[in-house]
Amino acid sequence: MFLGLLNAVVLVIREWVREILLDREELGEFNLVQNMRSDPESFHKYFRMDKETFDELLLKVEPLIHKKHTHWRKAISPDERLAITLRYLATGDSQTTISLSYRVGQQLLD
Repeated sequence: MFLGLLNAVVLVIREWVREILLDREELGEFNLVQNMRSDPESFHKYFRMDKETFDELLLKVEPLIHKKHTHWRKAISPDERLAITLRYLATGDSQTTISLSYRVGQQLLD
């Protein structure tokens, strides 16, 4: 009984979220951002600001962009939300490209 219910929930989630987005935590671009924190030059080139400025900005906006986890999904962290926004502003790239590279839904960027 429980296994059947679990399979039904997984099926609903898979239909609700595009399959390419399911591996966001492992394959999304935010992993690169976390690794760049140890390389100040790369971090600055990527965001056009140093990591200290990023952290200071995060402290100021975190209460405004923090979301709660639900039973259906894990919320995108404030630092990942800020990274997505800053990357969009730094590159002028399309919202579609940014959403695909970070593996988040386009609605997050709208």
